[in-house]
Amino acid sequence: KVKESREKGEREREAWEAEKRQLDKEREQMAFADNQRREDEFQLQQERSRAVRRVEEGRARLVDLLTAGLSLLESDAAPSELLPNEVPDPLAVFEHSSEAELRELQGEISRHSDLDSGNADFWAAMGLVCDDALQASSGDTTVTAEVRGEIDAMLDGKSPAELDELQGQIVELARQDTNADYWGAVLAR
Repeated sequence: KVKESREKGEREREAWEAEKRQLDKEREQMAFADNQRREDEFQLQQERSRAVRRVEEGRARLVDLLTAGLSLLESDAAPSELLPNEVPDPLAVFEHSSEAELRELQGEISRHSDLDSGNADFWAAMGLVCDDALQASSGDTTVTAEVRGEIDAMLDGKSPAELDELQGQIVELARQDTNADYWGAVLAR
């Protein structure tokens, strides 16, 4: 009976120690996750402040112009209070860039997207625009500039609901093989 009691006590102590180790492990994981979150926030703040500084000094990189534009959207202050220099339209950043610059920008957009989860939609949209500009600059497209202009005019000013409806119609037209290259290009835009 004493032996059974001692064995039972040892089993309970082992279970308690295992539970304590598990709790310590979970606390450590939570602390690591919290430290990682704080590190990411710090990195994001540093990226934003460096971007604003480079824009102010007139030596902005492409991603700095996007970051500065985003900071203007997030702030209630007047743009002239935040940045002394005028920030160009974010889409203009893509139009006048070389293929090498766009490839670099693509990586930077991806990194910002990972750091700035609060603005993931903005960075995802900029990633799509960058991909499209990269495709256009590499000459890897099946449509001419004239057709691209026609497509842009067709899509310009449409609401998200109208674009979704148009996408369904385009998918159907592409399936019917009615000028599939054209409709594929429209769908890609």
